[in-house]
Amino acid sequence: MILAGRAQRCQSRVARVIIVLWFHSRTMLANVDRDTIFISHATPHDNDFVRWLGDRLTAHGYAVWADVFQLRGGTPFWTSIEEVLRKRAIKVIFVVSSHSIDADRSGVRNELSVADGLRKSLKDPEFIVPLRIDETPFDELPIQIHQLNTLDFSRDWDDRLPDLLDTLQSARVPHTSREPTVSRDTAPDSVAKEQPSLAILPFVNLDGNPEQDFFADGLAEEIITTLSPLSGLVVAARSLSFAYKGSTIDLRRIARELNVGYLLEGSVRKSGNRIRMAARLIDGGTGRQVWGDRYDRELADVFAIQDDVTQRIVEALEIALGPSETPRLGQARTRDIDALGWFLRARSLARGPIQNAEIFAQYTDFLRRAVDRDPSYAEAHAALALALIQNYLNRWESDPDQSLPDARRVAEEAIGIDAQNTFAHFAAGLAAMFSGDLPRATSEVDIVLRRNSLDAQGINLRGAIKLYAGEPLAAISDIERAMHLDPGFGHLHLHLLGLAHLVAGKYETAARLFRERIVQVPQTDMTRAYLAAALGHLGRAEEAELVLRELQAINPNYLLTERLRRLPFKNQADVEGIIMGWRRAGWSEGQRERK
Repeated sequence: MILAGRAQRCQSRVARVIIVLWFHSRTMLANVDRDTIFISHATPHDNDFVRWLGDRLTAHGYAVWADVFQLRGGTPFWTSIEEVLRKRAIKVIFVVSSHSIDADRSGVRNELSVADGLRKSLKDPEFIVPLRIDETPFDELPIQIHQLNTLDFSRDWDDRLPDLLDTLQSARVPHTSREPTVSRDTAPDSVAKEQPSLAILPFVNLDGNPEQDFFADGLAEEIITTLSPLSGLVVAARSLSFAYKGSTIDLRRIARELNVGYLLEGSVRKSGNRIRMAARLIDGGTGRQVWGDRYDRELADVFAIQDDVTQRIVEALEIALGPSETPRLGQARTRDIDALGWFLRARSLARGPIQNAEIFAQYTDFLRRAVDRDPSYAEAHAALALALIQNYLNRWESDPDQSLPDARRVAEEAIGIDAQNTFAHFAAGLAAMFSGDLPRATSEVDIVLRRNSLDAQGINLRGAIKLYAGEPLAAISDIERAMHLDPGFGHLHLHLLGLAHLVAGKYETAARLFRERIVQVPQTDMTRAYLAAALGHLGRAEEAELVLRELQAINPNYLLTERLRRLPFKNQADVEGIIMGWRRAGWSEGQRERK
């Protein structure tokens, strides 16, 4: 009996030790470095909600991590995401939408799997907080969150925010003063220093003539182009800041929504040979003016005005310039006011999809006038090279096959004029890609991204090169990243993203992306052809027939294989896969009627 009693007491002590060690290990796992709310979502579709939510949670003192805030060009994204989840996340907010629950969204699914594993290891049944932002049926939610209470943000975001804040407070999520940062570079073995961030709002045209908007918008865009490559500054993409054109929203709210520290606003009045311009640099947190000035000069002095504005911004924000950046800051791309005017007119046309030969002819006419006025205008040469590539693909003007070698020549001329011009290297890379010279295309896009790792065009081109090289899955992350950085070219991104999913065999996702693109560009023919191929693979021949009839109404002479011949697919099997989808839809090349 005595021995039995001792054994029982010994077992009891061992049990208590095990419980203490388990509790200690659980406490260590839960508390060490865990102070961050991780937001998991489908990029880029749910970005607007995530930016809004991140801003609101940060304003309430929480540390927030989401890829729209932290991931930069060149960042190994899954490594970064997994590290934050496993080491810092105290709660995971899973944004439920039709996009995030899509079975093809492997990135979101991987995040949810890791979070579910952490929920079990941390013994925290409320580790994952689902938020529904659309009408996704609750019974379609992933199994990991099927039994969790889901907060419904599908109606009014602000009205539901208190429910989420109550949840976080009840869970004792700590407050912190740490802010999300959007830095360009991370110094090795050190914490990256937060960089100033800036959005340049569209300048107000005071002429009273809407046809002169191109000039006011163009001056703001020129400043964006000058400042964006600076390594010590993060500049919001033109499409993000220009979304506020004509808006009366408070500037501090705009800064929060764009996640920037500063805003530049201005106005322009062009009268005869004179220009009156005002510019103000605003602190996005306080709404106070940091710097401001007014200019009343000859129109030809517009370049000096641009130089002064950019220099004053750099000085006010105390941006350290690298050796190669200092001389370029005051180096205007042209000093010919007429050349600038023609270029700005062309660029304003290119902001919307060019859907017919008439608009394209006007576009190329403006660019050729700019080049004729100033043969040393590298930007105009590069833009003309892009126009020639469009003609090669769309056959809008005579001798389109000659347009591609002409594009390579004009792009080389642009580089010869200014070897540091990233737009020239982008144009050379695009021309090389469509010529099938993928190694040269890769080297050119590397030059672009070395100078500006956040260049959305360059990131998108890198994705396109991967797609045509036979790596469609690797291409998807680049294309989605470009969509996030510069939504203004979303219709082009959607087309390329849909093609990547089509080549990868993800037909449902491809079809959805193509339909989204058709809504934005109703006259597109190639996107309809790709949609028909996706529907053919899905066995939805009747839907494909309707799509193809729409295509033939838009372009009666359309031939799929002829268009595919002009695309630089390295693997013929990728081309055959698209054609096979078309055939499964019940159509054959050159045939006008259903089989």
